[in-house]
Amino acid sequence: SRDVVLTHSLLLDRGRADGVALDAAVLAGDGLLGRVDRVSDHGARVQLLTHPAAAAAVRIVGLTIEGLLVGGTEPAITQLPPYTQVEPGTAVVSSGSEGIYLPGLLVGTTLEASTKGLFTIVPVRLAARAPEAMVVLVLPAASKVTP
Repeated sequence: SRDVVLTHSLLLDRGRADGVALDAAVLAGDGLLGRVDRVSDHGARVQLLTHPAAAAAVRIVGLTIEGLLVGGTEPAITQLPPYTQVEPGTAVVSSGSEGIYLPGLLVGTTLEASTKGLFTIVPVRLAARAPEAMVVLVLPAASKVTP
């Protein structure tokens, strides 16, 4: 399905019979797109990071703290301590602590941070653009990968 802007999802023509599993991370050439949230024998649906219910544990490169990327039309990292200093344009990668995404997958880059209440909020420009993705890579679900 190519109506990714309205549905915040992407349909794949591969499924369980091809090794696709629930919660598998899905990448485009530029970075992380989202995770498989439904799978059948011969198809799967990807919940994109732009979906309002999407979330991922992330790390801003150069910082030791972890935040939560909350999806939506303007994805942003939340739960950072107040007045955390973040340079716009800094890479954001998955941390893997939520058990879905493997650590180190490129998510995007930071925009201008601001402190709201008890937390610093950092908008993120996602690296992968789903409307332009023609070929994707489906990784094994992080919870199924053994070190």
